[in-house]
Amino acid sequence: MQTMTTGMEQAAEFHQGFSPLLMQANHILSLSQTELEATILDALDENPALELEDCQVCPVCGRRTTGETCQSCRPGTADTTVASRADDLPPRSDAEYRPASSADPDFDPMTFIASAMDVRDQILEAP
Repeated sequence: MQTMTTGMEQAAEFHQGFSPLLMQANHILSLSQTELEATILDALDENPALELEDCQVCPVCGRRTTGETCQSCRPGTADTTVASRADDLPPRSDAEYRPASSADPDFDPMTFIASAMDVRDQILEAP
């Protein structure tokens, strides 16, 4: 007597590998600014089809700009935004800065962790 069985199998397999393009991208991302500039200049020397576009840069931070200084480096704008952000913050209570007291033998620092506000609640409370 002959028996015949049928069945189906399915297997999923994940394989993580590095492609040459991914390795090159990781190498470029790991370079410092001076190393990146040197690499760009080397690529420009090796490949005549590449051109370096001349553009104006901010003398303070080096970002591309159309004028003399970029918006984030203009005098007065950065200082006022930082000051206005600090004014918008709610005042902190003294209880948040209370040091652990040796006079209180029942002090448990874990109560601060247990009573800490959840990050999601902090984000929802922010104006």
